[in-house]
Amino acid sequence: MALVLFPALCLLSGAYAQERSVTFFGGPLAGWVGSCVTIRCSFSYPAGENVTAVNWILDGDQTVYHSDNDCIDPAFQGHVRYLGDLQNSCSLRLAQLRLSDRGTYRFRFETVRDGEKKLWTSKPEQLKVSASPCQPRLGRRMDPGPTLICSVPDLCPHRPFWYDADGAQWSPGQTPAGKQMTELPISPSRLPLGVALRCQVDGYWDGCGSDQPQPPGPVSPNVPSVKILLPGGKAAIKAGDGFTLRCQAGALGPGAVYIWSRGDVWLRGDRQDFHIDKANISDGGSYSCGVRVSGPGWAYLSLSARESVEVQGYGWSQYLSPGLVAGVSVAGLVLLVLVSVGACYLLRRRWRQATEVSS
Repeated sequence: MALVLFPALCLLSGAYAQERSVTFFGGPLAGWVGSCVTIRCSFSYPAGENVTAVNWILDGDQTVYHSDNDCIDPAFQGHVRYLGDLQNSCSLRLAQLRLSDRGTYRFRFETVRDGEKKLWTSKPEQLKVSASPCQPRLGRRMDPGPTLICSVPDLCPHRPFWYDADGAQWSPGQTPAGKQMTELPISPSRLPLGVALRCQVDGYWDGCGSDQPQPPGPVSPNVPSVKILLPGGKAAIKAGDGFTLRCQAGALGPGAVYIWSRGDVWLRGDRQDFHIDKANISDGGSYSCGVRVSGPGWAYLSLSARESVEVQGYGWSQYLSPGLVAGVSVAGLVLLVLVSVGACYLLRRRWRQATEVSS
């Protein structure tokens, strides 16, 4: 880890004194990403001394907390809360844990008496941070019908459920499917575009501000949009062309996953770009993209408005059905046109003959 430099005023210096002490309470420190953890401790020092500064450090070079706010590492500004004081309590709370928060923590305090400064540094306390055991995963399938799936790892003791953007549980339709999974049979056209569905674990609590389950309140996700990327210099998509659809949404973070649909069909793929190498007329339609973002105990799916894509055929092919055009070569189309012209000629000749006989 890179050494972080701070002004001299932020450094606690002085001789060690054995009569000083720091005592930690509770068992091993551990939490998961997104939760909170409190390091509980107290400290003592000889009578007649005054505490002039306290601080917490991580791995020996990051100032997690300092009684002088200007000395706190920017990465921890607003991320920690000192629950102690300058007398005896030194408890520290870390909110919304990150994997980078794991490591060795030490508490330091400085005292002064008759102009002489003394320093004491605690023994190390190890904090372990792991991925949340209840972070939902969102999926979808088409067989036997369009379905959205919300599941959590086996270690999670609770079941997830679907909620709408206002925090109301989605009903009817969602059914438990195993201990850690809930299915919501729904087609893309039934989903409210431009808003979000939320999947939340039953009984989820954040472990920080309250010991009560957190209700699934309203969410305001980043609404995505679909952009059509055409081959260079082209103004329209023709059969045989390649084209790309891009799902645009900002500030989603590295954990975002994308989802695509055309009409009432969930499409395969979870990348930001949806690419078709050689388009058929059947590839035209109404496309929508969505973003899936998750955290400890929750996940949401936000869908874009629909974007219409038209694939133009070649000549006569635009009058044929998409199923007939798909897979037919240019030579095949030429032969089909010649056969059609010949058939029209024969029908016209027979009509003339029949007219001459009748007259």
